[in-house]
Amino acid sequence: MQIRPKATLLEQCHEDKTKISKGIHIHAMCAHPYINKLHYAFHTDRLSMTVTDLSSCGDLARALRFTFNGLFSPDRVVFYAAEMASALLHLHKFGLVFYDLNPSNILLRSSGHISLADMSSVAGSF
Repeated sequence: MQIRPKATLLEQCHEDKTKISKGIHIHAMCAHPYINKLHYAFHTDRLSMTVTDLSSCGDLARALRFTFNGLFSPDRVVFYAAEMASALLHLHKFGLVFYDLNPSNILLRSSGHISLADMSSVAGSF
């Protein structure tokens, strides 16, 4: 569960309230096995809360820090790249672009699969 002050969200969205609801709508409509699932989104006068899947294994950046030489094996790279490509292609079908793709926005699930997170990094028209 992520709890964020609305004032912070509005500041990040340059005071455009429609961007906040658009981000939640994008997250809800983009159901895909490799995109972090939005279960609930609700708000109060001061706070915005979202409930998404739990990824207990951390993110790709953390996983890289725990490898022997800071690198994944070629097989693992191909595996993660294929899953990322699948998720990105799914977003592109909706005319959306995930513009902040970095290791900290790629979560690792206990199943070994990845999950794109931070859907506020998605832009486009739908």
